[in-house]
Amino acid sequence: MIYSDEQDVTTAGTRVALASSRTIANWVTIQAKFANTGSIYVGNDEVDSSEGIELLAADSTTLPGMGVPAYDLRYIYIDSSVSGEGVKVLYGRN
Repeated sequence: MIYSDEQDVTTAGTRVALASSRTIANWVTIQAKFANTGSIYVGNDEVDSSEGIELLAADSTTLPGMGVPAYDLRYIYIDSSVSGEGVKVLYGRN
């Protein structure tokens, strides 16, 4: 199955998890929203402007699958340089 979701950072500089409850995925693609004007940072619970992967508007990154559920979206975080900006998330699981 393939699922999609969105997540926004209400206040820039405040990291937000991609999911609030257990959400297991075999692979995850995270895309910065097209309308973003700043940067999105993707990483663990320490992500900020100096840690993690930086995405500009419409950039994306994929965390590839390994054949078994490998990711829990509660432990993948984003932060933003501009309040109210965010990402679209596409993920799959068996």
